[in-house]
Amino acid sequence: MENIKALFLNCSLKGSEDVSNTQALMDEVAEVLKTNQVECESVRIADYHVAYGITTDAGDGDQWPEILTKIKHANIVVVGTPLWIGEKSSIAKKVLERINGRPDK
Repeated sequence: MENIKALFLNCSLKGSEDVSNTQALMDEVAEVLKTNQVECESVRIADYHVAYGITTDAGDGDQWPEILTKIKHANIVVVGTPLWIGEKSSIAKKVLERINGRPDK
């Protein structure tokens, strides 16, 4: 039986060098999933160069194709974002736009 894979996309504005409450919550969810033999990976989007747009590859160093490959191989995808006055982060909005840019969706 193939392992179930969960991918956590952390859309905090903070890079990995900074503490992220979003990451702390994702880590708690990952621990629960791991008890059910789910393989978990977390990607801090702020650590990548992700261009704006609704395309699968914007060229010029766009690292979205690397993240998109991880999304395609995951059974579960969790988009985590901080909220300010009920609004998701700008990084979360960019991630959702890029996901919508997939020609095979």
